[in-house]
Amino acid sequence: MYMRHKKRRSMLWLLFLCVLLVALGTTLLFFFLVSRGQPVLKKIDHQIPALEGTLHGLIVTTGEKKDFPGKAGLSQEEMEAQLKEISEFAETYGFNAVFFEAAPNGAAFYRSTSLPSSPVWGGKQGKSVFFDPLTSLIESCKEKGIQVYAVVPGFCQEQDFNLKNKKDISLTASVVDELTRNYDIAGVVLTGIDAKEIKQSENAVNDIAKIMEQCKSKIDAPSFQRFGIAISSYDKAEFFAEAVSYADFVMSSKFPDPVEKTEDFLTALSSWQNLCQKIKADFYFLHGTANHHEAENAMWLEKQHGVEGMIFSHYGALHKNDPITVLSLSASFQQKPEEKMPDFSFSQEFAVTRPTDGITLDYTWENYFVTGTSVPGIPVTVNGVEIPASSKGLWGYLVPLNYGTNQVTFAQENFSATVTIVRNKPAARKISAIQSPYPSYQEVVLEGRALRLSCTAPAGSTVTASLGSLTETLSPSAAGEDGTPVIYQGQMDVSSLGKAGQVLNVGPVTYHLSYNDVQSRQPSAGSVYITGPGAVPVAKINSIGMVNQNAANDGQYVSILRPGCVDMITDNVGGYYGISLGGYILKEAVNIEAGETSPVSQISGTAMETTEKGEKFIIAGSQKPAYKGTLTKENLTINIRNLSGSEKIDPSQWKSELCSQIEMEQQDDNSITLVFHFDSKTKIAGWDVLYDKNNQMAVYLRKKPVIDWNSTQPLSGVTIALDPGHGGKEPGALGVPGLSGPTEALLNLADSYALRSRLTALGADVHILQENTDSTLNNRLALCQQLDADLFISSHHNSISETVDANQVTGIEVYYWNDWSADFARNIGENLSAQTGRKVRDITQSWYRVTMTYACPSVLVESGFLSNPTEYESLCNEYAMFRYGIAVTDAVLQYLKE
Repeated sequence: MYMRHKKRRSMLWLLFLCVLLVALGTTLLFFFLVSRGQPVLKKIDHQIPALEGTLHGLIVTTGEKKDFPGKAGLSQEEMEAQLKEISEFAETYGFNAVFFEAAPNGAAFYRSTSLPSSPVWGGKQGKSVFFDPLTSLIESCKEKGIQVYAVVPGFCQEQDFNLKNKKDISLTASVVDELTRNYDIAGVVLTGIDAKEIKQSENAVNDIAKIMEQCKSKIDAPSFQRFGIAISSYDKAEFFAEAVSYADFVMSSKFPDPVEKTEDFLTALSSWQNLCQKIKADFYFLHGTANHHEAENAMWLEKQHGVEGMIFSHYGALHKNDPITVLSLSASFQQKPEEKMPDFSFSQEFAVTRPTDGITLDYTWENYFVTGTSVPGIPVTVNGVEIPASSKGLWGYLVPLNYGTNQVTFAQENFSATVTIVRNKPAARKISAIQSPYPSYQEVVLEGRALRLSCTAPAGSTVTASLGSLTETLSPSAAGEDGTPVIYQGQMDVSSLGKAGQVLNVGPVTYHLSYNDVQSRQPSAGSVYITGPGAVPVAKINSIGMVNQNAANDGQYVSILRPGCVDMITDNVGGYYGISLGGYILKEAVNIEAGETSPVSQISGTAMETTEKGEKFIIAGSQKPAYKGTLTKENLTINIRNLSGSEKIDPSQWKSELCSQIEMEQQDDNSITLVFHFDSKTKIAGWDVLYDKNNQMAVYLRKKPVIDWNSTQPLSGVTIALDPGHGGKEPGALGVPGLSGPTEALLNLADSYALRSRLTALGADVHILQENTDSTLNNRLALCQQLDADLFISSHHNSISETVDANQVTGIEVYYWNDWSADFARNIGENLSAQTGRKVRDITQSWYRVTMTYACPSVLVESGFLSNPTEYESLCNEYAMFRYGIAVTDAVLQYLKE
């Protein structure tokens, strides 16, 4: 009995030891396989995210100094974090597919039974590995609905690969087999196939086709796993027909430049698309990102021609470079076509478009630039000599003019047109009535000054001027032939018509003419205001008041005053009034207040208001005082005139977050100077002075927008005003086709539409100030103020006088006025030149009305010359508008990044 129990225990121990040995052996086998980089995997049930919309692929290179992991020796946690970051980056910027290099240089970045594991992620060959990069990436991407493709070199053993060696071909097929069987990948793409090498190797195309056929047969789930090939060539696609015949999709790169060689690009694209259509495969364009604009321009053409997808190489370049690069690509993904884009077509029949009829010119015209349209590709001649024409048949020719009748014949095949231009000889012009009676606007006669009298009348006449009870005889300023125009001048002492303490309106001046026994008279358009003893003449701004440093339109502006602002008149020079602010303002910009007038504003209190975009420092008063200011990076200094009760202004009560200190200094002339010292972290985009209907004055400091560079909508919260120049009844410049083609106003509007589309894709709040309607320049700026815009961009196109050979005039001009617009203007010019190839003619400070604002950076962009046949043609298409949108949007991003 005892022996039986002992025997049973021995058997149980033996059984236990056997089980233990089996378990230990299994464990050792598992570790042995893993230590050799061989996974213990089984076929999986595929759960691959569906592709929605156009494929936007992101290539991830693998290895040392590559996108992943970049270097050897990283921990599993560090590598998993990298892969998660890749998937998050793809999701953020609109990539719906990741192309992962699974076997670079014949070493696997996954758990392979066919290839050794790469030591970059798994340590030295033979080291135990429990982490699978491909699985980690797939799981992270799957959560975000992003497909993963495995990128495999067509030559898995690199230099040892032999197209004739069946073993090598089988190795590539085995890699495809295990990848599609063991991983939730959307497909495999073979790379490393260079067209030049293929052409140099006999039967190479046929050999590659064999590889493709065998690999295609190894796709585990062909109904939703796809097989592709990447070929670095834009040669005729038909050459590769056999090689790609087994592909579900084809990737190709190295196409001609999409801007400089657009037609060649489209020809190559069409070739590949036609081939893919025959073999029922999708065509994807493979883009580099070294020049992201080239990629975006190509993308636009691809979208227009139905390309199914775009793939970008590579993650590291986009992730580490300037954020503008990836934001720009993301914007191209999101950007929607502009529904309102106009028709850019123009006549392609032979015609002279300028002049449309015979024309008579004065003696100053030495040349005339004749323009026209024609049938493309057929020579155009002038008096039998061929002249250049653009690819779409536009032409222009500078005709030298002699005095008298000039006739020039332009022809194309059986059609001709003779242009007749008459150039008159110099001749004296004669008049018989008074012209230009002074004053044209309201005229203030300051105390102790005489009234200026002036008009144009025929030489040999007698001219007198009357005002009230006063009469004065005028004298000619120069001798002239009888009846020719001569300026008659004089002065009148009007002090006897004045009234103490008042500014008195005594009406217009009446000019009387006696000439050739004919009597006539002409009143002035402007009335005369006489400043009585002790009176203060006041100018009240009637629209927008540009205060110039000098009594001349030389762009040296001191301030820009809003309607309703008042100031004391201190001088009267020609067409300008001097005011106490310091400087001169056009007489036409002001109304004169009659009676007992004063510019002084009675201060009643102060307040402060914080807005979304800045701070307003409010001074309540009885009038709208004049002001001038100077902005630097450190502070804003503003001088306000004619205040009473300024002791009620206490800057210490303004609790500003933008300013570290606000100082006030009172002057003896009833003015104050406020200095706003900015906090070191504050960036100011502009300033303004605003008034409400109760005469409250607000000094407005506008913050520079702070944007989120990690968002695909970085311009969210940024308001941009777009001003298409001209519009409505004003067409602007006419192009070479005249009215048979797009006018400047239409092209300006198209540029604004394209720019809006681009900016909106990045989250900006964009407003086009007019869409082919009549709107004054002041109204456009007033609307910009109402919008509280952060940027103002006026789109224009250029032209040049008919006296110049417009064939020789081309290029871009950008204008700005305030100093803080200079960099923005320069970036626009440089970007637009890079996009179009047109030279930058000028980026300069000037005084175009729409640029004259303190509130924000403001620019006027002249994209090119409509008078130049070739340049006009290059401007008249939606592709040009798209590139304009890219260039200006990049400048917006650059401005906000600085």
